[in-house]
Amino acid sequence: MKHIIITTIVAVVLTSCSTPDVASTEVKNVSHASVADPNHYKIDFENEYVKVLRVKYGPYEKSILHSHNQLAGVHLTDAKAKFKSKNEKAEIRDIKSGDIGSGPAEVHTVENLTDKNWETVLVEFKKKYPRSISKLKLDATKVDSKHYKVEVENDWIRVIRAKYGPKEESTMHDHNPGVVVFLTDTKHQLINEDGSTINSEFKAGYALWVDAITHKGINLESKPMELVFFELK
Repeated sequence: MKHIIITTIVAVVLTSCSTPDVASTEVKNVSHASVADPNHYKIDFENEYVKVLRVKYGPYEKSILHSHNQLAGVHLTDAKAKFKSKNEKAEIRDIKSGDIGSGPAEVHTVENLTDKNWETVLVEFKKKYPRSISKLKLDATKVDSKHYKVEVENDWIRVIRAKYGPKEESTMHDHNPGVVVFLTDTKHQLINEDGSTINSEFKAGYALWVDAITHKGINLESKPMELVFFELK
């Protein structure tokens, strides 16, 4: 099986797939991770477009066979893990906190090979979003490339890593909806197109859904802020 590795590796087997938006018969016949193995895979939240999974493995823990829809994700901790697809050899991978990636629908087992806890957030795709990112008038990655950079992109999504230095402010920009996962603790302010403001504070690892919006952001902290944005396209 050919592996697709884009920038970094997420905690799933990343494989090529000619029809990535259609789950294989094998995937349909194996229970979803949140059903087959709820001790390790819990649904953070879900809507018509995505299902967001919080993945947690204790030291040396192993999953049972389970399936995933096409997805993208980000690791919140370092790890070393063994992945075994149903009909393939096992593969051992070293993982770093902050690694991101994407993969098609898959059936596999996973084993944590370390004595440390391991945590990942996975975003599984359910339905295509109707507005293309090409319709964005103030695409963040174009008007503010200092803070917003695309690291992974496919037909469903683009994954943007956003980094702000201490007290830094972005330019006005817009986004399609998607899922934000914070990689650092953050205190920030969002200034909307109409001038209204929202002050927010989140802990590292927190995930939330965000609607399409035009705004700019300000890091209110005297330390860097980093997040990953899974933007629908």
